[in-house]
Amino acid sequence: MVNRYFKAYTLDEFDRFIRNFNFTRPINHIQIHHTWKPRKTDYQGEKTIEAIWRYHTETRGWSDIGEHFTISPDGLIWDGRDLNVIPAGISGHNIGGMMFEMIGNFDKGQEVLEGKQLDSILGAVNIMLDHLNLTTVDIVFHREYANKTCPGSGITKDWFIAQINKWKEEHWQVKGETPLPFKDLTPKHWAYPSIKRLYDIGIITGTS
Repeated sequence: MVNRYFKAYTLDEFDRFIRNFNFTRPINHIQIHHTWKPRKTDYQGEKTIEAIWRYHTETRGWSDIGEHFTISPDGLIWDGRDLNVIPAGISGHNIGGMMFEMIGNFDKGQEVLEGKQLDSILGAVNIMLDHLNLTTVDIVFHREYANKTCPGSGITKDWFIAQINKWKEEHWQVKGETPLPFKDLTPKHWAYPSIKRLYDIGIITGTS
């Protein structure tokens, strides 16, 4: 039996990975999906990610797991298909796509996208939009191109986009704050909070 191992990233680790990754294909949209099955309550760490991979490869006959990243209920971001390979997410609409899959059934009356999982998908999407010079217009729900509810009828596109913008404002756009004196440092850099703390207590002073 072939084994496939998966790496889990925190949001900061994901940010560093993306900013150092060598993209060799154009990406013009970001796909958002939910698993439906497994549900959030079925999640068992890497065992669940491997089960998704086995279903995609052994049952559906795909070359690899369909998504590039899977967002788990605990907020971890699990790696998947090579980013330089198109996803297996939306039939006929995968070229130029980058795919996130969220573990859970987010149809109305089922599970809720919230907490650490919500924060991770919002952060990860913002990181991708920023790195790829895309906007929220380039975010695609699976159901826009298929007769499905994915990523869940309980998630409206307007709400999701509003949450994306809110996350960006709260984490990257620091209102009323004097910029730090580092030419290559912006509030959206993963190390910004740590550098700011060092600057605030006088350990580092920046440049003139």
